[in-house]
Amino acid sequence: MVQHTDVLDGISHNQATLDNRLNRIQTLLTVHVTEVHKKLGDLIHVRSLTHQCALKGIPLSAAKQAQSATYNNNNNNNNNNNNNNNNIVVVIIIIIIIIEDQVDALKNLMSTMTDTMIQHVAEQMKKAMEAVSSTRTLPSLRLRAYHGLRPFPHARPSHVTLSQR
Repeated sequence: MVQHTDVLDGISHNQATLDNRLNRIQTLLTVHVTEVHKKLGDLIHVRSLTHQCALKGIPLSAAKQAQSATYNNNNNNNNNNNNNNNNIVVVIIIIIIIIEDQVDALKNLMSTMTDTMIQHVAEQMKKAMEAVSSTRTLPSLRLRAYHGLRPFPHARPSHVTLSQR
């Protein structure tokens, strides 16, 4: 099992470290979505979210957001592949844990994942974060609260430095 001892250590809220954080998270997404969903399935669909969150060390808000996203996707896209919904759920849980600085919860979640790299999950996470930063559809994800800066390095001109903003 890969050790994740140094995950997000010493991250402060400025553009350079936020970029570094996102790069680290993409590196950490060594996850097989189906396997993760099996392990988190009882969390997503369980009646007592508080109990399951306590057992898994995951913030209750993350579970509620994920559960809501699952139900919304199922209602709006009945013919969608379940794997797409699973990806979204895992991505939302990870993002909320990161934004809320729940480092221990992130470590606990990562410890349940396999070490197989799935690039698709990283891409889904990137798309989700871009969507959230532009529409603010999920209230707990306040990406632009970090000094109003955009979450990805390529989202601003390369010649604009942090000191110029």
